[in-house]
Amino acid sequence: MLRHSLFAGSTTWNLLDAPWGSERRLVIIDGPDHGGSPPVRHPFTPGGRAGAAVEVLDHLGIREPVN
Repeated sequence: MLRHSLFAGSTTWNLLDAPWGSERRLVIIDGPDHGGSPPVRHPFTPGGRAGAAVEVLDHLGIREPVN
């Protein structure tokens, strides 16, 4: 899973999609309140950001380790 930094969006990974995507399955997401994700009306916490990533993995049925 490729996750952007705090002040960016998923498009920061566009240049790596082609070279890495041929060797790995890439899941590129916009975190809460970034890029195409809807606005969030509560404070961000590290646990909340990690929980959002876990929700995506669960939704996609990804159970194996990710890096």
